[in-house]
Amino acid sequence: MPAKNYITVFIGQNEPRVYDLDSYNKSTVRMGRGDHHGGEDSEINDIAIDSGVSFISRAHCTFFRTDSGWNVKDDNSVNGLTFNGVKVTSKPLHDGDKFYIGQNPEERCVIAFSGIRNAENAPDSKPDSFTLEGKDKFVIGRSHECDIVVDHPSVSRFHCIITKENDGYYIADNNSMNGVILNGKPLTKKQRLEQMDKITVADTAMVFSGKILYLLGNSGGVSIAACNVVKKVKAGKGEKVITDNVSLSIEPGEFVAIVGGSGAGKTTLLNCLSGMTDFTSGDVLINGESIKTNNRSIRSIIGYVPQKDIVYDTLTLERMLLHSARLRMPKDMSKEEINRKIDETLEMVELTKHRHTLINKLSGGQKKRASIAVELLASPKLFFLDEPSSGLDPGTEKNLMKMLKKLAMTGKTVIMVTHTVQNINLCDRLICMGSGGLLCYSGAPSKALDFFRKENITDIYDDLNEHSKEVSERFAGTNTITEYNTGTPITEKKQKNGIAEGIRQFSVLTRRYAEITFNSRTCLILLLAMPVVLTILVCIAFQADGNLYNLLGIVINRTSMPFMVAEDTMKLMFSFGCAAFWVGIFNSVQEISKERTIYERERFTGVKPVPYVMSKFVITAGLCAVQAAIMTAMLVFFTDTVATIDGDVESATARALGMNEGGIVFENCLWLELYITTFMSMLSAMCIGLTISAAVSNDMALVICPVCLLPQILLSGVACTLSGLTEVMSKAVTCRWACIAYFTSSKINSMYESCRYDTGIWTDTEFSNGFGVDEAYSEYKTYLFGLDPVWSSWIMLLIMSVVCVAAAVVFLYLRDIRFSAPHRKARQ
Repeated sequence: MPAKNYITVFIGQNEPRVYDLDSYNKSTVRMGRGDHHGGEDSEINDIAIDSGVSFISRAHCTFFRTDSGWNVKDDNSVNGLTFNGVKVTSKPLHDGDKFYIGQNPEERCVIAFSGIRNAENAPDSKPDSFTLEGKDKFVIGRSHECDIVVDHPSVSRFHCIITKENDGYYIADNNSMNGVILNGKPLTKKQRLEQMDKITVADTAMVFSGKILYLLGNSGGVSIAACNVVKKVKAGKGEKVITDNVSLSIEPGEFVAIVGGSGAGKTTLLNCLSGMTDFTSGDVLINGESIKTNNRSIRSIIGYVPQKDIVYDTLTLERMLLHSARLRMPKDMSKEEINRKIDETLEMVELTKHRHTLINKLSGGQKKRASIAVELLASPKLFFLDEPSSGLDPGTEKNLMKMLKKLAMTGKTVIMVTHTVQNINLCDRLICMGSGGLLCYSGAPSKALDFFRKENITDIYDDLNEHSKEVSERFAGTNTITEYNTGTPITEKKQKNGIAEGIRQFSVLTRRYAEITFNSRTCLILLLAMPVVLTILVCIAFQADGNLYNLLGIVINRTSMPFMVAEDTMKLMFSFGCAAFWVGIFNSVQEISKERTIYERERFTGVKPVPYVMSKFVITAGLCAVQAAIMTAMLVFFTDTVATIDGDVESATARALGMNEGGIVFENCLWLELYITTFMSMLSAMCIGLTISAAVSNDMALVICPVCLLPQILLSGVACTLSGLTEVMSKAVTCRWACIAYFTSSKINSMYESCRYDTGIWTDTEFSNGFGVDEAYSEYKTYLFGLDPVWSSWIMLLIMSVVCVAAAVVFLYLRDIRFSAPHRKARQ
């Protein structure tokens, strides 16, 4: 691929000068003050700086070309080369790198490197410039109304604003979605621009000089460099090294494959390079900026496709992309812009004819391309893929590799982990990881066989697995990467528009989850059938099935009726409450854990745990409301029966429609109270399920789910007598509060000739001594919180629901790889 490499030199407020390194037609280009490099008799300076600039040495630095690209080294100059706040003696050059010479911000020299692999995308010989003079407000953004247009999906319509004030020019983020980087750090507040400040918006960098903004020529790709990256994890009482001092350099627009044996640290290296996980020591630079900042702007140019697909099977491809676009693109992106981007993306991955196809109807290779399409929506310049060819047949794998090669040829830097090497020749760079996390090779695939002294690429695995240390040491002697800056972690301040952004995410996530739930027809039918089946079983078991027999034309003769005998009614309502709990927890126990991979990817792009969990809560709560209505309606229907009791039809008829005789909160409206209690019980159980789903893996969630039912049975106060510790524990049990509400609404105590149900408020003796039912219920109102037990139970169930939802959010924060707290210190 043809390349152009430019050096742009800014000195004070003078107009910058651009030098084409490739135009010198030699591998060494010298730069210094005056015409000669190191004195009158030495070599001539190729890049000659004005002799009046005293802080630049006569022999200041040299640019030299190697097989991997251009490098720079300091020639023992007085003021040296400062890169990211650290003086360097030698460093590979990557697109966007900027070096300082001198300390005075108003006079210092800045050297900016633009390395472009695709010559067709090369900038003009002079950087574009935009004057700020005569303008009180200068706007940078995606809209064509802006003074500088940055056409990128992650850029807001009016992204940031530069304003003129008495003492100079100030820049402020205009509540953009992905933020602004100023001199390698996130811009968190309005800040005065100093001479040679570097402003980065998405993949576009510009330099402020005097009253002019110079647009640094940017390639379609992004460079990435790893310097002594070490990743350690706990292993028993000690530590295990996953990547061991890995240093490598990847040029813009390269298609890179990472290979190695099992456990060699391939995926860990990929995650470190992409920022998906932290590392113990070292640094990773993206376009010269430390990834430790992990700010929104850097994340906006990164795409990451994990090994598992990041698409929902029950959505069509078009709807999946539409929801993803609404989440990842700025809120001011119009519907037409989103649709146009979806069309471009589908064409890029060659899935246009499948736009209306359900994802579960796509083949394995098409699903993988669908996952890639989700990431391509935001036009990432740096693209990571973990085992994209896993499970694909050789023909499909080859087609996928060709597609990734095409992406790289458009200027994107594509890095993937793979275990297949049949089509490795399509890659520009091959990275080989050996056992122990050692880097054994990084270079052109065509030269790998010579380095490993093998005839077949598959034979290199023997050396990677068994002789990794020797091979790594041999490669280290040829690796040109040198130590340079290790960036300091930067914690971003909370966005001012964080609440508004959270509401927007909640809206998108809720609509998407509603569509997923509705499209999962089989699952939805089973969830709606479950309360029907459980209610029928409960009613049959406790002979509350009179209307069922009436529908069948069967006349039954019973000695008692539900809602007439306290013990029968208690058992019935207790079992009914346990059934409601089971339905509620089953609704949600897998809803987060089953899409962990999708959530973690979206979390990296900025999706917050609170709107994510709340979207699950709202839709599942709606499902619980429908299920509770089904269960309550069936209970009312089955227990509202006319039947002969000991041959006396009238007594049974008098008890028919007996639901109207109960009710405490809503007098003579027992069915409404039963519905509310059933719904609140389901809601509490559903929130417990969300907590489990957020805390454990999908398989473990299914194991824990049935275990949660046993405490509901034992600690509800019906199956066992509660006292001491069990009484305290029961206050955290959903069925205890559901039973209190059910029993109170049904007026259980009025069914006793003497009060045999121990309420903890009055005794059998008190009842027999004239402590009547009305007086008992008067006392009952002081049972909890000074309210009726029904209200108290509802309040407790609501509190339990809120606590469990909050716990689910906390568990998601705790499980964050490194999303909310940028690059935390590695745990050692």
